[in-house]
Amino acid sequence: MVGLDVILNALISGVLLGGMLALTALGLSIILGVMRLVNLAHGEFLVAGAYAGLFLLQWTGIDPLLGLGLIGIALALIGYPIYRFLLAPLAGKGPEASMMTMFGLSIILQNVFVLLFSADTRAIERGYATVPLDFGPISVPQIYVIGFCI
Repeated sequence: MVGLDVILNALISGVLLGGMLALTALGLSIILGVMRLVNLAHGEFLVAGAYAGLFLLQWTGIDPLLGLGLIGIALALIGYPIYRFLLAPLAGKGPEASMMTMFGLSIILQNVFVLLFSADTRAIERGYATVPLDFGPISVPQIYVIGFCI
């Protein structure tokens, strides 16, 4: 029989993880609502941000959470030319043109990531990413709480 603490751990972790996924979905929703763009490369931009955080930590020692502003600016500098030269010329040509462009960009970015970084998993080794918060019998990952609060 499963104990109450196991069920509460799963429930709380699920709600916190769902909140982080909702944050990601909010980005997609804003892009669709404001720009009328189905951004099929959204996940690849998230991966690019994660790698930016990893390399920021490795090269400068700046914690990725403290460097979120720098990472956001760096990705905006990458995203602006993509918008300006790939998506803006397609405005008024229907949703299919921009959707297919973003689909192609998604495939290109996936392959570039595999070529540059390999398919091996990597982790940002920080205490908040590995040490859980303990509330008696309930234990939840700190990074879930931080991500949910953001």
